[in-house]
Amino acid sequence: MHSQNIMKNKNVPLKLGITGGVGSGKSVVCEYFTLKGLAVVSTDELARLAVMPGTAAYENIVNYFGADALSGDGSLDRKKLRRIITKDPDKKKMLENFVHPEVLRLMEAEFDAAKQREEPVVVFEVPLLFELGMRNFFDLTLTVCASRETQIKRMMNRDH
Repeated sequence: MHSQNIMKNKNVPLKLGITGGVGSGKSVVCEYFTLKGLAVVSTDELARLAVMPGTAAYENIVNYFGADALSGDGSLDRKKLRRIITKDPDKKKMLENFVHPEVLRLMEAEFDAAKQREEPVVVFEVPLLFELGMRNFFDLTLTVCASRETQIKRMMNRDH
C-alpha cells in the first residue's frame, strides 16, 4: 500500500530518510548516493545553518542561554552547549524547540528545490529520525548499522 502511494506521485521526488547511530556509516551511505547522482541533504548541516548569527534560532538560543552559549567570535559554541544540555534535560528541550522547527523548514525548502529540479529522489541524512518522530516525513527509511566496536573506533578516529 505504501509503495502504491509512492508510484502515484511521479512528479514528486521520493523522500528517503537515512538514519543510524553515531559512527554507523550514514555518511558513507550518503556519499554513495551522491556518487550515484542523487540529491543528498544533511540535517546536521541544516542545523548549523539554522543557528548562524542573525537567524531567529540563534537569537532565541543567545537570549535563553546567554554568554554561556557563545564562543569568542560570537558564534555558538557547540561544545559548551552540548555540555550544558547533557546536564539539564529542560535546557536540552529548549534548545531543540529553537532548532528543530527551523531545520524542518530548511528540509522542506530543500525538498521544494529538488522538486523544481525534477529530482527523482531526495536523500535526507537524519541521525535522530525515529527519536524525533519524523517517520511520516519520508516515503522510505534506511537504518544504517555497525557493530559497537566499529562505532567506537570511528568516533575515536573522528574526534581524535
